[in-house]
Parts: sequence; structure tokens; C-alpha cells
Amino acid sequence: MNKMLLTLIAAFSVSSGSYAQVLFSENFELQTPGDQPTGTAVRPNTNTADVFATVVTGATNKAGGGVGNGLQLYDNDGSSAFSFENNFVGSTAEQKSAVHIYYDLAWQSDLGVSNGYGRFSTGLYNESTNATLNDNDNILYEVRWYSDGRFYVRGTGGNSSVSMIEGQGYTVDIFINDDDVNSLSYTEPGGGTVVLAANSFSVYLDSALVRTDLLYTPLSAGNNNLGRMGVDSFGSHVGIDYTVDNFIVTDLSVVPEPAMYSAMFSFLALGIIVLRRKRSLA
Repeated sequence: MNKMLLTLIAAFSVSSGSYAQVLFSENFELQTPGDQPTGTAVRPNTNTADVFATVVTGATNKAGGGVGNGLQLYDNDGSSAFSFENNFVGSTAEQKSAVHIYYDLAWQSDLGVSNGYGRFSTGLYNESTNATLNDNDNILYEVRWYSDGRFYVRGTGGNSSVSMIEGQGYTVDIFINDDDVNSLSYTEPGGGTVVLAANSFSVYLDSALVRTDLLYTPLSAGNNNLGRMGVDSFGSHVGIDYTVDNFIVTDLSVVPEPAMYSAMFSFLALGIIVLRRKRSLA
């Protein structure tokens, strides 16, 4: 997603008063290339040539289309791992039952390994600065970024995967409904309205649905279990090299007034037109 468009979305959401839908956003533009990123939980404690979490910029930021800053997550060390986790609420009491998570992703390079992966997921708010989502008991679903470029989604009912192209940027949309009883209607990336059942999630890659499934139990029991998201690799997994950019988390339980819809869609349409013109000229 274009940096300018993301900034416009965030600015509109904050400036429009009652329409305070954005819970978290990070495009790394205020972070320093070459440094470790700022986040709730970041590892390794010290970057090495074999495992690191580093803010990158320009052509190296393939998730961002070679523009601006992004985050490179690299693990080719059989005994260490990376993490980048962020709380998107301020406390357990502020946890949500329904959110939309968006980010840009690129399989940065093929290191010739097939079974290593970093796992993106969502779970409970936790004030700890240590990784928490690397524990199977703390996650609601799995999105694995495999070392061979597979984008793999797993829930209670099974899994689905698609293959990514090395060096190409993709958009990821994750819709989560943690309510135990009520279904949720949302607008999918392609523009249609979709009903998401209670305790379910849907994941899209470049606007194409990869999988809809039930959330893992028992963590999903009860409402308001959504407070932290992020990606972790594991000590035994190697060959993982990805960049990620433009995180944005929105609260799907906050519904704008009808007048807000009209203004918001006009605003976003202008940004999308600008983005498409820039791509057609590239």
C-alpha cells in the first residue's frame, strides 16, 4: 500500500473525532534505518548477520514497493529467533472482540530452505516485553511466512496456502470476530460485504481470500480477547527472510455514522486513484 495513502487514512481516522477507529499504525517512517525497530517485544536483543530485526529503507524495503522505510525480519540461525510484537490496546480492559489487521509483506529472498517459517498471529494484550505469541496457547490462528515463500493460513478446521513470488510486495488483510455469539459483517478488500461467523477469522492476500476458519480454542472463549499482534520465528527454523510495512489495526466494533461513510469513501477513492496512476507510470 502506498505510504501516502496509508498516512491519509490514519490522519482522517484521527481527525474525524467520533470516528476513532484506528487502534494502531506503524509505517516505520519515524524509525532509523539500520536500527532495531521500536515495538512491544523485539528480538534478538542484538542483531547478528544470521538473525536480525532491522529497519530498512528504499530498494531493500520490498514490502513497501521500494519506497520509504520498512522492517526486515531475517532468521538463518538454528538456535536464535526474531520477534516483532505490538499491543494495539493499552490494557486488558481495552481488548477488542473484532478487528481488521492490514500490512504489506514481501518474501525478500530465497535462502534455499523449505520448512522454516515465521508465524504471524493475534492474542491477548500482555504488558511483557518478551515474545508471547510464540506460544501455541496464546494465539487465535496462524499465518505462516514460510522460508520457501508459501503464505500459509491455519485455523481450527485445517489450512490453506498460496505461493508468493520472491521480491514482490503483497497486501495482507485479516478480519477477526472473537464474539462468541454474534456474527460480523465487513467489507472485504474486493468491495463485497461478507458475514463472518462468531469466533471466526478470514485472511486475504492481495484481496484474494486464502482461508476462512474458526479461531483456536480455548483462548477464543469469551469476548474481547484481541489485544496483541505480531510475528515470531523459532529457534530451530532457518531460511526466513521477509520485509513487512504499513501495519494498521482498526476496531471493527466502531461503526461510523452514515455521513462519515460518504466522506471516508470519497477520501479513499482519491487516494486509490493517485496510487493507480503512480503504478501505471512505473
